[in-house]
Amino acid sequence: MADATLIQGAKELAAARSGVAPGVAFSAGFDKGQANAQANLAAQAKARDAQVKAAIDKYDAGVKYYKNNKLAAITNIDGGDIPNMRKQDLEYITAEMQKNKDLVAQGAQINSNARSIGNIEGIKESDDLGATGVANSVQLKNQVTMLGNVRNTLDELVKSDTIAKLPGNVARMENIKTIYEAGWSMKDGALTFDDGTRLIDMKLPYSTDIGIDFMQYASDETQAMAKLTPQEYAKATTKQKEQEAKVNSFFKGEEGLDRLEVLVSDNYFEELNLGFGGINFDRNNKEEVEQARLKATELTLAAFAAGTKPDKNAEGEKTGKNNPAYADMKALQAEYLNTPPLNRAARYSPDDLVFTLGSKNQEVVLNKNGWFIETKQPSGIELKTKYDDVEDLLRRNSNLFN
Repeated sequence: MADATLIQGAKELAAARSGVAPGVAFSAGFDKGQANAQANLAAQAKARDAQVKAAIDKYDAGVKYYKNNKLAAITNIDGGDIPNMRKQDLEYITAEMQKNKDLVAQGAQINSNARSIGNIEGIKESDDLGATGVANSVQLKNQVTMLGNVRNTLDELVKSDTIAKLPGNVARMENIKTIYEAGWSMKDGALTFDDGTRLIDMKLPYSTDIGIDFMQYASDETQAMAKLTPQEYAKATTKQKEQEAKVNSFFKGEEGLDRLEVLVSDNYFEELNLGFGGINFDRNNKEEVEQARLKATELTLAAFAAGTKPDKNAEGEKTGKNNPAYADMKALQAEYLNTPPLNRAARYSPDDLVFTLGSKNQEVVLNKNGWFIETKQPSGIELKTKYDDVEDLLRRNSNLFN
């Protein structure tokens, strides 16, 4: 049997080397084991929670897929609810809708498989397929509705017999047959005819009615101008700028070019022939087009300016100069001012320097400073108005000479 003293000595030596008494070491080891066990339990609980959450997420993803990717919102076009559709159009619609339903069904299968194995990427892929099917179906409905509306517009144009028979409509008239008769399918979200032309890129023939809005504006503006004199219009710079901007807008872009082509034609709006009749251009020649737009704008603005009402003062000046009194007064003033001041009193009597003018027999008096009109105010005060010369008097009081 080992010596008890040696055993105790070995224990003390080991304790001395570790720095921990044997009882303390056992207690620490037990506590550490307990802590590890608790940590493992917590980790297991956390893992279970994550698994439960993942299961819930997968279930939610499946339910969400079916809710988000129903085609009920656009299936009404299967039944031909869109107006102006032909039998073959319904066949094209059915074929396109089947493609979209196949996408949704494919996404549903992927979604089911992905949920069974917890494949999150698979669920995302299924969502993308379902969303694409729905988006394509919405685009299909929008494009088919547009096709029906375009055909309705063409129907109205043909019935009204207002399609402009002009060069700009030649190519567009050829589009009519395509719109009514050609086969089509959906490509990249656009209804595309068999010849590769997209519906959204096609241009409809323009009507002669495109010129009516311009004619209405021109008529309204001309009537407004009749209330202004040339002098008043010359000062109305803001109005002039507004008119220029508005007229430019009528001839801007391709629609403006269509409008201009109608307005300059000899076949429509004949009242414009005297003005716009001299404008000729080739739509394919950019320089000629810009010159035509510029000329049309200039002619329109010039017509507005010419539509101002006669300036009574200007007319009065013109006719007033024919009044014998005007010439006599002008001659008298020249003689009077050329006469030495000391000799004026001897040469001219007060009556020689007075002219009676106008229907009210207004007296106008000349002195060394010019012509004066005296008027008695209600207060009894005499008010003198000075005019530098006969031209000034005529300009400011042309009615006295008429």
